[in-house]
Amino acid sequence: MYDFFVLQFSTDGVNFNELQRFKNTSLNTNEHYSYMHPVTAAKMYYRVMGQTLQGKQEYSQTVLLRSSDKPQLVRIYPNPVENYQVNVEM
Repeated sequence: MYDFFVLQFSTDGVNFNELQRFKNTSLNTNEHYSYMHPVTAAKMYYRVMGQTLQGKQEYSQTVLLRSSDKPQLVRIYPNPVENYQVNVEM
């Protein structure tokens, strides 16, 4: 079980910074988080790091978004995680 999730951002796909931390406190099978990230970069890389209660860190696949005039919505679900699978929707 995950203790928390961290949404991470990078402009080069290598050096990531924490944008938002989401504590895993819900017992619901479906929990949705959202985060608006106003940024002006040609390429925007996002990934989610989940840390288990034992301190192990696991990473989602990295998602690349290209610059546009439209805001991007990031969703992370379910909470709690089922079968060690985290879904990231952008």
